[in-house]
Amino acid sequence: MVNQRGINSLYRERLKGAPEWFGLAGLTMVVAELQPKRLVLINVGKETESTNLRLSITPQGLNPWHQPTWELSWRVKYVTTYQNIQVQGTMVVTESCLRAAFRLPKGATRGAADWARSLHYGYGGVFERKGDYLNIPSENHYYSSAPSLSVFITEEIQKALYELLDRSRKGA
Repeated sequence: MVNQRGINSLYRERLKGAPEWFGLAGLTMVVAELQPKRLVLINVGKETESTNLRLSITPQGLNPWHQPTWELSWRVKYVTTYQNIQVQGTMVVTESCLRAAFRLPKGATRGAADWARSLHYGYGGVFERKGDYLNIPSENHYYSSAPSLSVFITEEIQKALYELLDRSRKGA
């Protein structure tokens, strides 16, 4: 279970049922920016000030099978007494995969269930999700330099992503 020492009651409530691979800083992810063609999520809060997370989601056009695709770019900065570590990554996924990751039902295939681990294996490490606990691109193994980003999926995040998907469909 995730270490719960020193976190406030909202985050403690969110931690109930969190899988072992979920990173604590992911509890404080919020919508930082919603532009016509980009959504940015960041973490906030004193509880996670040693870790800085950023996830950017942008449309990328159609893949060879004429499916809409999206770029996920993430950055994790982790500060300890002895070192500063930054890891980052980028991947392009289909809209269906993006919807499955963030629990947006329409068009989500093989990932709409609460436990979406099959996508982790089926898409070569795209994401790991259990309920509202999401890791991109895979499980966090508690290494300080783990190249994954945790997100607690809130209604605010889902609404912003719906809006971004809608804008993209309309060509905004």
